[in-house]
Amino acid sequence: MTIYGINYSPEPVGIGPYTAELAGYLAANGHQVRVITTFPHYPSWTLHPSNAHRMRATSSEHEVQVRRLWARMPRPMTGAQRMLFELSYLGQALVSGPGHADVIVGVTPGLGSGLAAAFHGRLRRRRVVIVVQDLAGRGLQQSGMPAHRLLSRLATGAERLAVRSADRVISISDSFVPELVSMGVSRARISVLPNWGRVDSEPRPADPSIELNSLVTVLHAGSLGLKQGLEQLVDAGRLAHERSLPWRFLLVGDGSERSRLEDLARGLPTVEFRDPVSDDDLPALLSSADVLLVSQNPANIDMSFPSKLTAYFGAGRPVVAAVPPTGVVADFLHRTGTGFVTPAGDPPALLRAITTVVDDPTLSRRLAVAAGEHLRSAWSQEALLPQWAAAILDDDQHGVSIERDLEDIVSTRDAEPRAS
Repeated sequence: MTIYGINYSPEPVGIGPYTAELAGYLAANGHQVRVITTFPHYPSWTLHPSNAHRMRATSSEHEVQVRRLWARMPRPMTGAQRMLFELSYLGQALVSGPGHADVIVGVTPGLGSGLAAAFHGRLRRRRVVIVVQDLAGRGLQQSGMPAHRLLSRLATGAERLAVRSADRVISISDSFVPELVSMGVSRARISVLPNWGRVDSEPRPADPSIELNSLVTVLHAGSLGLKQGLEQLVDAGRLAHERSLPWRFLLVGDGSERSRLEDLARGLPTVEFRDPVSDDDLPALLSSADVLLVSQNPANIDMSFPSKLTAYFGAGRPVVAAVPPTGVVADFLHRTGTGFVTPAGDPPALLRAITTVVDDPTLSRRLAVAAGEHLRSAWSQEALLPQWAAAILDDDQHGVSIERDLEDIVSTRDAEPRAS
């Protein structure tokens, strides 16, 4: 089996950890797994100096053969620069064939990995599986920026080509299903399987550098990019400072927007930035916060489902989500009772939402317990990784919707505008 994907371990957040854990699980269960990826760069979108001038590298990691290819880092992070990054990876991935793999998997985004998997699969008549972690075309369309219209069409075209060529499409959220169907993928070829989270048998000790501080800590951990809409956190931190609230908004991570956000927060004692932490240190960090925050750009209605929720739900802390009120994240948190939702782009409302949760221990506990129960019952590695393997290998356990009936989703959303 060969997996094409631009993100892979040791990247600490985003898609990379899931691709690495999936590859490791398949290898541990007797499959020969090869991964064709890039050098680690996410979420900072920078290469370590030791990798800056390397074109290729091959290693064995947890029984998986990993081949890393050079890709042009976007500077600055614009849609056009991101497209050049995708094309630079795609060009080399097309040359780096899948070998004798019987199954070829493409993890999207990036767009290049999906196209490479589709090309090699059809050329060699091998089984193709496309994993949809986000819909890049829809995301660019929802950004509302005129410069992104052409890029949206190009991205949607690339996604359409990849998924229509697939024998199976695995979507991490059933909110993507209507768009996939509109691209020409039959519902029978779609499996809806969420990402998984770590379920610790015992609580992790808290990070003393946070826990021993008397401030109320509101934590965002993960990428600091455009789609997170983190200006609303900085603005909420400014309001907290003006009202002399003993709060701290802690943004842990990196990304294309970090420098700009640091400039916006300059001089605010209520907003603090820290570098990303390792996978092993993340549980302690999360369990040290008073509130875990999910932030999205107000325009991002249904293009992505934040992977950070799998880690958040295992931390035993309440989740507050500043997200579009009609979007997939708000719908999910309302239905499962696992988070407190407030409209994206409204810093005063965000401040009120956090105050409500912090001042009500019963509500805070109820949200944390519901999140932990959902993680154990629906998102555990033990339950999900065998289902992912079955869908990839074409065993009988595929075509599962774990959040709602697919017929209802498609019928209720058929009238919505679709990416061109």
